[in-house]
Amino acid sequence: MNRMRSFWLALAAASLAASLAQAQNDWRSYGGTDPNGSVENRRYSTLKQIDTSNVSKITQAWSYSSRSGDSKKGAGGGSQTTPLVVNGVLYVLTTSQKLVALEPETGKEVWVYNHGHAGRPPRGIAYWPGGGGNPPELLFGTADGFLIAVDAKIGKPIAGFGTNGQIDMKIGMMNDRPQEHYGLSAAPVIYKDLVLTGSHTIDSPGLGPRGDLRAWDVKTGKLVWTFHSIPEPGEKGHETWLDDGWKNRSGTNAWTTFSVDAQSGTIFVTFDSPSADLYGGDRPGNNLFGNSLVAIDAATGKMKWYFQTIHHDVFDYDAPGPAMLTDVVRNGTRIPAVVLSNKTGFVFMFDRRNGKPIYDIEEKPVPKGDVPGEWYSPTQPVPVKPPALTRQGMTRDEIAKVTPEQQQYCEALFDANGGTHNEGVFTPMGTKQTIVFPASNGGANWGGASVDPTLGYYFINTRSEGAIGHMGKQSELPAGRGKAQVSDSGTAYVRIGPRGG
Repeated sequence: MNRMRSFWLALAAASLAASLAQAQNDWRSYGGTDPNGSVENRRYSTLKQIDTSNVSKITQAWSYSSRSGDSKKGAGGGSQTTPLVVNGVLYVLTTSQKLVALEPETGKEVWVYNHGHAGRPPRGIAYWPGGGGNPPELLFGTADGFLIAVDAKIGKPIAGFGTNGQIDMKIGMMNDRPQEHYGLSAAPVIYKDLVLTGSHTIDSPGLGPRGDLRAWDVKTGKLVWTFHSIPEPGEKGHETWLDDGWKNRSGTNAWTTFSVDAQSGTIFVTFDSPSADLYGGDRPGNNLFGNSLVAIDAATGKMKWYFQTIHHDVFDYDAPGPAMLTDVVRNGTRIPAVVLSNKTGFVFMFDRRNGKPIYDIEEKPVPKGDVPGEWYSPTQPVPVKPPALTRQGMTRDEIAKVTPEQQQYCEALFDANGGTHNEGVFTPMGTKQTIVFPASNGGANWGGASVDPTLGYYFINTRSEGAIGHMGKQSELPAGRGKAQVSDSGTAYVRIGPRGG
């Protein structure tokens, strides 16, 4: 009896060791393999085969064409998708409207599912491990606004999910503007038996599809809850939308993926700038929950806390990368934290249990613009630590001197139209020639950050890039120049300049 019991214990231990080894090789969510059902977005791997001693010796093992599925035709283009690896199978969305399962060692196809929806594939996939007689699922969105569930083992749609494995997410979201864009650009996120989705909406004009966050039953596709990204009358934050600027407003959407603390049952979501993202004269007020980090109860959709990183955004300074869950040690105390970077180059750190800043955040006075009809916030939040990770201003003396010709050209551009001004970070584009630094594609972007928990280091790519131009009426916009931001109220101001940001 003891010998038989020892045999089964040894067998169970071997099985557990194999499972742990397999899990270590997995990459089960967009931001990396996460413990205990959490989605931390740390982008950190514990694998150690590749290190500084051998990374220079890496060679290509195989290739697979994202465009055609034919490995002999080379790599496809246009994909920004991060593949998943689960239980020894690699899953990836291709630009030829397919979800593909591959052998990671060889690139050999296991199965191919052609979903047939148009547009660029989203940046990631969600994996649900199955349960209650339901098979493991892969869930992803499409550029034309559908959420799709596929059996991870055989590559067939989950028949009981929505209609033949699909949900039309546009229903109830379009604000009577069916011609405007609504889709998904990010990976959905799993919490228990829920699949959570944001949306990708329009930057301009101001009115259009809603940007609400929603949760769906992962087995049936039934809508479980909705969080209004633009608060409706009676909801917290509605008072920050003056003159009915909230009505039928687009933007304020979770277009990047988000994080889940499974232990507390909390989702951490970043919402985009309201539309139009460079002109807000028809949406006065701070505009919650635009440019905000919001902690939401994953089971119910109720808000726990929030912090707005940009008040009344006229810069397109959203936080396009996922908020990251990690620990921060301060004064000898380990704090469960959520860390957020945005296009300003600032990094915000909060105690994720209550939203309290780990380092002080000050409301600092900022320059006011002169665009007729615009509403400007007198202050913006600036963290005391860490310092900004990217350049935040420019003077004429800082023009590069690579060649005499280049210097002469740049100085003439700077001096044109009465001269260019920049008053540091948060200088809004005005009716006179202005440098905005960083531009809307500066600072940190959608690639996100990474944390090495063994070192306690936070890694992030940033860009030091500005925009030069001015705001003017739509009729002043040169053909093919600038970025139009036209409101629906009759006001028509656009950004005009050599660089549209």
